Amino acid sequence: MPKPKQIGIIYTTSDHGGTFNAKRMAALCKKEGLKYKLYSITNTNDMQQVASKMASESDVIYAPQDNGVAAAMKTLVNTANNEKVPVIPAANTMVKDGGVAAYAVSQFKLGEEAGKMAGKVLKGKNPATYPVKMVTKGHYVINKAEAKKIGLKLPAKVVNGAEKNGEVY
Repeated sequence: MPKPKQIGIIYTTSDHGGTFNAKRMAALCKKEGLKYKLYSITNTNDMQQVASKMASESDVIYAPQDNGVAAAMKTLVNTANNEKVPVIPAANTMVKDGGVAAYAVSQFKLGEEAGKMAGKVLKGKNPATYPVKMVTKGHYVINKAEAKKIGLKLPAKVVNGAEKNGEVY
């Protein structure tokens, strides 16, 4: 989104990871001189009302990796679509559920890495001495149908990146 006027950032108050990631995004916005506003839900039942307010006040919505937001993603997207406001999530699975685009790590790869780690622990490896592993390389993920629905033209670099090495919905 070139030069957004206001970025809405949504998170679930009970999801510590989501709260951390939302506040981290807010700090990045502040550093870049971008106007933003944080919005929170306490559970998925709050999404419709909060999303409606956020979509009317924002020209782009950022959804961090947050279980509550992910569970209510379709409600968030449907509400944002009414205002033609794109939702940019942090997770590839959230793009599949209606987000427009993301540069994200694969949830499948995260699960695969966690499975490998669990297997080693089950074979006797002491978790206290096992190094933390992370999937750090991401890829572009786009939802062409969603972008078209709200009249958003995705940058060629993002589309090409998703088509070559990422995911396209």
